[in-house]
Amino acid sequence: MAIAMRIVDAALREDFGFEKLLWVYSGRRGVHCWVCDERARQLDDPGRRAISGYLSMIRGGAEQGKKVGLSVRAANHPHVMRSLDIIEDYFEDVILGEQEILLTRERWLKVLAALPDEDLRQTLDTQWQKRPDRTSSEKWSDLIDAVDRRAAKQKGKFALTMFEKEMMLQYAYPRLDENVTTHMNHLLKSPFCIHPGTGRVCTPIAADDFDSFDPLAVPTLAQLLREVNEATSVAKGKEYAATSLSDYIDVFEDFVRTLEPSSTADVPMEGSLDF
Repeated sequence: MAIAMRIVDAALREDFGFEKLLWVYSGRRGVHCWVCDERARQLDDPGRRAISGYLSMIRGGAEQGKKVGLSVRAANHPHVMRSLDIIEDYFEDVILGEQEILLTRERWLKVLAALPDEDLRQTLDTQWQKRPDRTSSEKWSDLIDAVDRRAAKQKGKFALTMFEKEMMLQYAYPRLDENVTTHMNHLLKSPFCIHPGTGRVCTPIAADDFDSFDPLAVPTLAQLLREVNEATSVAKGKEYAATSLSDYIDVFEDFVRTLEPSSTADVPMEGSLDF
């Protein structure tokens, strides 16, 4: 989530010039970005598709081994390079350390399936089966070293030279919900809704809180009801101030205040872009 927010937030601000962005936790494992600049709210469906297409990089479902393909031009695009710089900050700790994408044979075969060299796939698979104690970080080093050596031997075969970047993007670049983003008539989940599966509140996320935001600390509906019932001497209409929702409401109110100078009564908020 932190990687996704940093990548999309940077692209929307730096590449499109949007400024009024509100990030909202979905209540489960995703995030929504409400783009509330007036010109974003007035975009038609083709305009929305253009932005979504610019930001989309993952192609294919679970059955497809390779989901990212970079050309020379794409690899040097500012958005791709910036995204890789962001991902690099997290890849070792999150993708290799926490998620352990190479821990078991079932997992590493999915990574090797994207490798455009059958001989390398078999060699690494055999090597790792003999050393099951190696961590994902160690196996990743084995993989990239082997790819670099093979690429050098084959005089910089392009498919191999792009492999590391493509895998970093495949495992860490955000997946966008294109239907929600591109169609103005799509239902959008508003801030402070309750997720029907987890019972958690869809809470706003402060722009400086991407890395420290903890989805497991977000209050649930049952928790809020209990806190309201236990509250004493709270002004009517301000019951939320005595609950764990208070800080999130402050974030939302701060954001709404940024809209006031440029808000117009005839532009509907439900037209906001949502990622």
